[in-house]
Amino acid sequence: MFSSDDKDDVIIIAHIGAGYFNEKHARMLKALVALSLESAQREDIYARKMANADPNHAEGNNMDYDMKKKDDSMRDTSNSFEICSGMLLRASKILEESELTNTGYGSSITDECSVFCDSSVCGYNMETMKRCQNSIIMNSSRLPLRDAVDGLLYTNKHVTQSENLAITPSIVKIGNIKADLDLVSPRMKLLYNKYRTHIKQNRSITSVPNKEDDDQTKTHTIQDTIGVSVILPNRCALTGASSGGNMLKPSGRVGCAGIVGAGAFSTGNSRCTVTVMCSGNGEDIIQMDLARSVGEYLVDNVDKVTESPVCELVANHVYEQSKKCDLLAVDDSGNHVLYVGVVGYMEWVEETRKSRLFFYFHTTPTMVFGVRSRVDRRTYERCLFSRVRANRRDARGEFALL
Repeated sequence: MFSSDDKDDVIIIAHIGAGYFNEKHARMLKALVALSLESAQREDIYARKMANADPNHAEGNNMDYDMKKKDDSMRDTSNSFEICSGMLLRASKILEESELTNTGYGSSITDECSVFCDSSVCGYNMETMKRCQNSIIMNSSRLPLRDAVDGLLYTNKHVTQSENLAITPSIVKIGNIKADLDLVSPRMKLLYNKYRTHIKQNRSITSVPNKEDDDQTKTHTIQDTIGVSVILPNRCALTGASSGGNMLKPSGRVGCAGIVGAGAFSTGNSRCTVTVMCSGNGEDIIQMDLARSVGEYLVDNVDKVTESPVCELVANHVYEQSKKCDLLAVDDSGNHVLYVGVVGYMEWVEETRKSRLFFYFHTTPTMVFGVRSRVDRRTYERCLFSRVRANRRDARGEFALL
């Protein structure tokens, strides 16, 4: 069980994608991430008082008294996930409601000029070392991550209340399939009207002959998966991903944000905990099962962190995994390339102390992310607009969270 000393400790990570971001917007994009991180900790005082009075309050007042008292560890776990969920949703709401990100309102449109998003969430209980997950795909929603989190909490509640029934709750669902036209921003309507002729001819947006127009489109459209992760040290971690998918994607296409293990994953063992979020070329991220692959690799190789930086281990592993796949991403010359970004958190026991570290790696031109931690009553925050430097094939780094 966690101690009273660390009950208020929390680490929050947010990213708005790995891809091509105009450097003119760097300050604005970092400010958006910073606002997201700050919003996560604007707690609902009433909800917190209710949680302190009854750790199982969200499960309702109609449950049998004996059932409430049956399993203290389950009750504590439920409360921890509720705390994580609240923080994650406050942070993700800022990102999903912004037209600057590719999810919710203003995100990439389909070839029929509609918005359909994918989202997923993965929770990890550090005490029981068990995971839970939920995904909502093909969802015309303003807040896709809220839908995935609601599904996760419902599933956990359903299992608790129906343990004697042979009912298996769903963990992957199709969302709102009726297109919400209010999610299409004026900017996206203009882009659709501009390229609708090429769409009808089954030509992609990148095949438009006018190179100047193509560069302009890349500059003004963001097609990257976003993610938020909330970690309560020694208790639990909740990690989510959300995306509107590729620009002018065919209707029905599901991206990496809707697949747990691709866009987001949390895992661990008795020695360490790892959360990972990915963005970039969705199809290649799915092929590599990238978030799961990186997370499980770090857990299995925790002894190597004393020999090499974690970001180096991650980079080497991603490159090795990419060799096992026929990559689909291509550069401007038509060559197949690795086009991904990874951010994550790792905590592990090293001799007699616990180490906490944030890491990142991306082969995309840019990636925007941030981390905010409150550990031992000390607050730390950092937001980065990371670039791949000239003559380098990637950018990578890490920093300790004391």
